[in-house]
Amino acid sequence: MLSKWHIAAIVILGLLSSCTNESKLDLSAYYYPFAELLEGKVYKYVPVGQDSMHPIFWYFQTEERDSGRFLKGKYFDEFFQLRQLTEEKWISKGILMKSCSILEPDSNMQFHTADLQIEFNAGFPFEVKDSNQVFIYKASFVNPLDSLMLTTLIRNRRYSGSAQYDWKGKQLKSVEFLLNESIETRKDGVQELALSGSEIYAQGLGLVEYRKKLNQQTEIHFRLSDIYSMSQVPKELKASISNAL
Repeated sequence: MLSKWHIAAIVILGLLSSCTNESKLDLSAYYYPFAELLEGKVYKYVPVGQDSMHPIFWYFQTEERDSGRFLKGKYFDEFFQLRQLTEEKWISKGILMKSCSILEPDSNMQFHTADLQIEFNAGFPFEVKDSNQVFIYKASFVNPLDSLMLTTLIRNRRYSGSAQYDWKGKQLKSVEFLLNESIETRKDGVQELALSGSEIYAQGLGLVEYRKKLNQQTEIHFRLSDIYSMSQVPKELKASISNAL
């Protein structure tokens, strides 16, 4: 049976190689748009066909530094509580995950932070040769509520192909990636959860849809519903974003 911790880890961490000089596809236009996020925007993702799930919100802001280009992300749950912090770096071949932290509430709703130890940091690739390439992300963390529990995530991402994607009545070019993941939890033994899924990225928007299949009966499926500038963000969420900056 899937524990509450497993499902929370899937939702939070779900939302990460190199190439030769042979002919490659350029996918850089399908990731989050750097210039449009300099002032910060909120992406709202809603569950598809899942009454028990709730919308989630990602605040994205890009930065130009002497050391390069970066994307900072902050994930807020349906109560506008901060649950995850990420920082990614743009390089010529794609996105590298630089840091990631998750926040987990205890029984008194006090939040505790766990910093992920990232071993393989491949994120979204800007160059792909074909669908045989695999981009690997691996990270581990100690449960902030239980120091004896160690969780390790391994995600293999593989380019699947391109298609048209309908977003608010607009037909956008999109690309799809297939995912294979393993979540291993160690405490008084080892529990391992294997799952598969997919991600769709639309040109000029970034991630617009993702699925994670836990088993034959359970699937997590989210879709981008809205993008808000800071002037459009609900007051309560804007306050949470300000507190997290």
